[in-house]
Amino acid sequence: MTYTYATLEVSHATYAEIKAKLEAAGYQDQFHEDAKDGVLIDMHGLALKDSQTRKCRKCKRIFTGKQNRKQQLYCSDKCSHSDHSIRSHSNDVRKNNWDLLRKVASKLRQRLDSRDSKAALADLASGRWLNRFVRAAEGPRDSLAREELVELCTSYGNSETHKQEVRTAVDGFLGDIRRALKIQRQHED
Repeated sequence: MTYTYATLEVSHATYAEIKAKLEAAGYQDQFHEDAKDGVLIDMHGLALKDSQTRKCRKCKRIFTGKQNRKQQLYCSDKCSHSDHSIRSHSNDVRKNNWDLLRKVASKLRQRLDSRDSKAALADLASGRWLNRFVRAAEGPRDSLAREELVELCTSYGNSETHKQEVRTAVDGFLGDIRRALKIQRQHED
């Protein structure tokens, strides 16, 4: 069989790397013996990708990373700064949620332990924040809503031990909410 192609000479390191990757992927049929040039790699139908090419974590644009920064995740300082700001703000919100959860759970527990627990949930926290927990308490115990609440109160990069501590606090708080709702319904009847 006769093959016609333009021959491009590359460094030995480049040739060896391409050959090794093609052999590992099972493309032995891409190698052809040539009397003049030795073993050639027929690249028809194959495309090469720059190993430095990355997708920006923020804007998803394709960019070529700088050689001295292999772990570069962003295409520009603007994307990097923006993403870190959002992540930092989100971490602050999660820390505030954790602090609020501990404070409100303690306050609810005190109200439930007192004699007047009819309105235990009244003015406990902002409506939207508390409503998420009330809806989760009314649902199944191992619901997705429960895990979302754990996530809302867990900062990025925290240990599994801390996550377990948050999970325990959320479970206790949801149990107290169920108890408060039960008392509230008994007083309504």
